[in-house]
Amino acid sequence: MIGIRSTTVADAAAIDQMLRALAESQGQAEKYHGSSAALAHFGFGSEPAFHARLATDGDQAVGMVLYFWEFSTWRAQRGVYIQDLFVNPQQRGTGLATRLLVEAAEHGREVDAAYLRLALDHANLRAARFYQRLGFKGVEEDCMMLLQGEAYRALRREAVSC
Repeated sequence: MIGIRSTTVADAAAIDQMLRALAESQGQAEKYHGSSAALAHFGFGSEPAFHARLATDGDQAVGMVLYFWEFSTWRAQRGVYIQDLFVNPQQRGTGLATRLLVEAAEHGREVDAAYLRLALDHANLRAARFYQRLGFKGVEEDCMMLLQGEAYRALRREAVSC
């Protein structure tokens, strides 16, 4: 029987393992730079950067959803941003992914969240069909951009000199 529960710091290695498997399944293993230590540090302190639910079959982790709270100024509502959803290939098609999303949505009640939001690779048609069956709709949004590395550090230095 597969159960779903909140994660603890002791689950950081299992989360890391599934995130690595997710990156590998998308052909992007080289882009994953996470670690159990980073997940433990950022996810389980007094102000966790993320929340996660873990699906287990006995003592074996078989799926997880990792998410965080967000706020939409245009909607004037809090939401749940699904950062990662992973189900082991053996459990796919069993409804486990839906159960994990339900868990994240239910946890969102604690902060009066009114929506779930996520991004997916535009080439991942199977995932797109799955989310559409649940009622997710594509949204028109501006191009997402990223500032990191030296450019990020330079901007921080700029803020200090202002």
